[in-house]
Amino acid sequence: MLSRKTTFHDFLTRLFQVRLADHINEISRGRLRSEPAVIAKILQRTGMSKRQYLYHRDRGAKWREYCKVFPGILGFIPFETQRFGFSSSSWLNLDEGEFTSLRSHLKNEYTSALCVAGRAFEHSLDPTADDVDFTFENLSISLDKISDGELISTLRLFPAKDEYIYNPDAYPDWPRPEEWPNDSPWPVDIPACFWWGSV
Repeated sequence: MLSRKTTFHDFLTRLFQVRLADHINEISRGRLRSEPAVIAKILQRTGMSKRQYLYHRDRGAKWREYCKVFPGILGFIPFETQRFGFSSSSWLNLDEGEFTSLRSHLKNEYTSALCVAGRAFEHSLDPTADDVDFTFENLSISLDKISDGELISTLRLFPAKDEYIYNPDAYPDWPRPEEWPNDSPWPVDIPACFWWGSV
């Protein structure tokens, strides 16, 4: 069984492969082959050999097909060989008929909910992105003991507000911290109009 660290590394590798394929597709501008200078620049920036580049590019192009149909699904495609002998690389070797069949079986509410969560998670890996919280993180329930419908609802993003709404009655009895500066009002969120005028 894979450790979480290894599985996460495998997920990041898949994500890198897709982003590499996206980048190559974008800079190729419809040409069938990338220019050698472009490839050389990618190799220099990533430290990959030409063989590694071709491997990751080809796998990324295949994972990209999944992402086009089901954005966010990368983390939910198994990373290890399944009991029925289907390995993680088997997903990349489906012929067109098999892929079409798989796609028709995955067009449902459950997969859509997984993909929304997966897409949000992928986005959260960007260092400039806001943190992402899912509903299930704020519940004290065992996910394996709830129905599929309830599970789908827990995969939603936890609603967050973009601005702070001051409610002085929410915690009226919070004590003033011992080290709180004497010249600063308490509670700290008293609207400015109440204390600026008194200075």
